[in-house]
Amino acid sequence: MKRSMLLASGMAPIVVCGIAVADVDFDFELLNSNGEETVTYVINVEGALDSIDFAIDFTNTGDFTWAGDILFGFTDPNGNSIEFGGYNYSFGYVVAGDFPADWDVDVSGTYGFSADLASFGLSGAGDWTIEVANGYMTSVDTSWSGVLGMNGLAVPAPGVLAVLGLAGLAGRRRRG
Repeated sequence: MKRSMLLASGMAPIVVCGIAVADVDFDFELLNSNGEETVTYVINVEGALDSIDFAIDFTNTGDFTWAGDILFGFTDPNGNSIEFGGYNYSFGYVVAGDFPADWDVDVSGTYGFSADLASFGLSGAGDWTIEVANGYMTSVDTSWSGVLGMNGLAVPAPGVLAVLGLAGLAGRRRRG
């Protein structure tokens, strides 16, 4: 009985190692920003970016900035970059699209949109860079925050040897 339990606990990590958490949700903030202000994030993920679900809270403090003026840049571990959104500011990347016309308002609120990005071929395992900018150059004191649902990307699964090593330690018993 003890031997089969040890074997079962040693086998479980082999199954778990091949599984990665799919479709990464990424939280971002760009608070009280002026035009062109950029925040850069680096995350370690793997896969091919199929699409993004944007869920954004927009706060306008009174200038002419629109919800859709937010600009996102995505760079895969291979150095391929695209940008999405913005108004009159650009990262200089391939333009992958813009937010819908109903985002072209200065009304604070919650906005959602899904964009298919599979055709741009961003993929790889390692550090991905996400840039978030106020894409309206003359904007003052505007905030965006929210979640990007990055479909097709996954958090890398732990290495097989590392997990098996932990399983071996868990299965050891001290003899006295």
